[in-house]
Amino acid sequence: MNMTRPVLTLMNSSDSECHTSVCLYLPTAHQRNPPEPKEEDEIYIAKPIQGSFYSMVVGPIRDRDNLKNMVTSFRGYMDDSQQYGVSYGKEKYAVLNYGLDDSSNAEIVFFKEAE
Repeated sequence: MNMTRPVLTLMNSSDSECHTSVCLYLPTAHQRNPPEPKEEDEIYIAKPIQGSFYSMVVGPIRDRDNLKNMVTSFRGYMDDSQQYGVSYGKEKYAVLNYGLDDSSNAEIVFFKEAE
């Protein structure tokens, strides 16, 4: 099976560490009968994320520092929006990468907090 796009990277960060999960979309042709991952590969099949979210399309993500700056900038916009009733989970976000190379745009997503 060829690699799919976009690649979704879930990030859950705190002051001390960052946990990352990389998610690939299962092509339609494989959804009725998905392949069985081997347990030792640490791969599993999960349901799509449900709920509301806020997203911002960003330019190419060149490295970890570049990503951190973009997330910090988006988080600043989100913090400014809280005066209008916007609430979001500050520590959990996702990055969607749409391209096959470093010149492709990406998208940063913050998830709306449960009410």
